[in-house]
Amino acid sequence: MMRITSRLIFLLYMSTLSFVSYSQGIQIDVKGIVPGKQAENIQIVEQRISANVYRDYSYVECYYHLRNTGAEVEAEMGLPIMNFVAASQNNVNLYDRNNFEVLVNNRHISYRNIYIPKTLREITGSGSNKKALVRYYKKNMPGYAWRIYFPQEGELQIVVKYKLPAGKAQSFNYFSYQLAQSALWKGKIERSEISVNLAGINPDWLLSVSPKTKEQSPQNIQWHYKNTESKDNILIKYKGGFVKQRNFSEEKASSSISYLLNNKKVSRKKIEKQKKTEVAFVKKLENGEVNVFTKGFVLKAFANVISERFPEAKKRFEKLDTYKFDTNYNLILNGKRVNRNQVYEALYEIDSPSIKSLELKEQSDSGRTEVILETKKFATYGA
Repeated sequence: MMRITSRLIFLLYMSTLSFVSYSQGIQIDVKGIVPGKQAENIQIVEQRISANVYRDYSYVECYYHLRNTGAEVEAEMGLPIMNFVAASQNNVNLYDRNNFEVLVNNRHISYRNIYIPKTLREITGSGSNKKALVRYYKKNMPGYAWRIYFPQEGELQIVVKYKLPAGKAQSFNYFSYQLAQSALWKGKIERSEISVNLAGINPDWLLSVSPKTKEQSPQNIQWHYKNTESKDNILIKYKGGFVKQRNFSEEKASSSISYLLNNKKVSRKKIEKQKKTEVAFVKKLENGEVNVFTKGFVLKAFANVISERFPEAKKRFEKLDTYKFDTNYNLILNGKRVNRNQVYEALYEIDSPSIKSLELKEQSDSGRTEVILETKKFATYGA
């Protein structure tokens, strides 16, 4: 099941994403956002990193709560150079534009407003200066940048989503993530949360996890920091390395899979067209069919489940868009917080008779809403 599921996710993303170009095809270093011009008074209050790691690639979603500690400003920030070299043009490279999304307060930043800083364009133009490029890289300056208006002492939320291939060594693959560094921003980062879901990796493949953490289950690894100046680099090594291409029989087996989208039979082409950020989870049925569920479908299904017993909560879920739910809601199931990568599946598997109680509780310190559910059946979706 795991092998077929991972292949399906691969198909889902390959239709809309091209791999980022990276040096020698093996060294992949993922990093948090970095400040550019006029960002000296911007603080990262909170960062939450969620990664789904598969054998040959990973899908990363980064949430940042930013605070302007000074006067109003239009601050520059962006993604550092992550093993790709920007082309000498004003805007985002056509080959990279589908590799990431940027949202500010639930609004997408247009690719026309994502640009390559002038200094980097000059370095990567005709007669590219490799030494200058290395110096630029080491300074942790934006490779792709955007500008955001902050009112005086204003706060906002940024979500950055992207996909990268796995790092590869001779005998293993790895996922590496460099946390956003407080030294580059104003003040300390008050809260940091990192969750790595081994979505397409058998737990037996895991070789090492760094730094060590007590928050580790067979399929999920987490780290939590408070008031940190951490420069931690998350590094997860697992079995892999350089392998041969799939043979004909494997390709044939993959192409013969039957697909459903939200319980309705569809073509493989329909599956491939699904927006990468809207896929909630995937299930393999006993008859061999693969069912893909979207986030919007799951939220509406849950609203329908609670409609008679909890009408006020139902109204709220009906109006809730998936971005707001992903960034502003936590699910507490039977007293245990559900890992973000499993929230939608947990909600979908809850039926009305099993619900003992439901409460929506606002958290004043974080601004998030907790969906507190008590059920008659105990589900194991804890973080």
